Amino acid sequence: MTQFSRREFLEQSLFAGAVVAGGLPAVAAEPVRRAGPNERLRVAVIGVKGQGSVHVSKWAALGDVEIAAICDPDENVIGSPLSIAERKTGKKPVHYKDIRKLLEDKSIDAVSIATPNHWHCLASIWAIQAGKDVYVEKPLGHNLYECRKLVEASRKYDKLCQMGNYMRSLGHMREAVQYLREEKLGKVKVARGICYNKRGSIGKKPDGPVPAGVDYDLWLGPAPERPFNPNRFHYNWHWNWDFGGGEIANNGIYQLDIARWGIGKDVHPTTVVTVGGRFGYEDDGQTPNTQVSVFEYGDVQIIQEVRGLPTEKYPPDVTMGNIFDCEKGKVVISNAGSVAYSPDGEVLQRFKGQGEHFRNFADAVKTRKRA
Repeated sequence: MTQFSRREFLEQSLFAGAVVAGGLPAVAAEPVRRAGPNERLRVAVIGVKGQGSVHVSKWAALGDVEIAAICDPDENVIGSPLSIAERKTGKKPVHYKDIRKLLEDKSIDAVSIATPNHWHCLASIWAIQAGKDVYVEKPLGHNLYECRKLVEASRKYDKLCQMGNYMRSLGHMREAVQYLREEKLGKVKVARGICYNKRGSIGKKPDGPVPAGVDYDLWLGPAPERPFNPNRFHYNWHWNWDFGGGEIANNGIYQLDIARWGIGKDVHPTTVVTVGGRFGYEDDGQTPNTQVSVFEYGDVQIIQEVRGLPTEKYPPDVTMGNIFDCEKGKVVISNAGSVAYSPDGEVLQRFKGQGEHFRNFADAVKTRKRA
């Protein structure tokens, strides 16, 4: 495999975006294997620490999916996902450290990306150019520009790309949203996103040596070059602007998505106002742990609230979810279930039904049907 310096790596990263933007000939859009409706889908999981292990378990639970490979620049986190895949499927996946090497494998149909946020778009674009369909964790990217380039790549190379906002596939949420759309309680006046997720301080730690088994240049990828620090590495990267977007991009994105879905607005808001900060302690984190954002759509507003310090639950006992205040009552949506209430708190309807986001993607890859 060709080795790259960091400068060459970044130049290649920029070229991927230029190809999509400028309409140049495809870089790696070669004919590749496509799984038929009755064939096993060969999936590679990229980034297996934390949420990536969930991806491995989810794919392994689907009988028509084979986990062909896993990829992570940290050799220390590979053991458990490999064991999970082998135990559940009877076959041990190939292990790659470098995504570029993995993408050379033409037998892989799709990739499942659970890297830190700063890698989402570049990894997805490379995979699409290499002829693979893409399931990528939320948020779609690290900024709006690269997200648009990913959408362009998906359309240019005719490859599917599904983001990991799994709540869209939950039956009770779909039923509740349809209930709102039918205006059973009148028009929605305000849609509120509630993200109350207590998080303690990550403290302060000095920069230090890169741990054995970690290819830190690969982990940094398209992000600015920074010395290694454990408070900018596994999971805590969420709280650093170079790699993550804070709680609103971590869990708050679910409520924002449901809020916009529920009010039926597929356009940008006319005005956005957000205030917040990192309160209660001083540590290495940069992103807000307390934040209120208002999205103005003219006749309806979305209010998104993030609370990372100890706080009361929002009545009726919501810590993570949505509340739609309507003319004749409200609808509360959360992972636990969705319920419609009258103005005086009487339960009008409970919505049931689950769903499987990973199953949704696998079926789409096989049938080539887009949402």
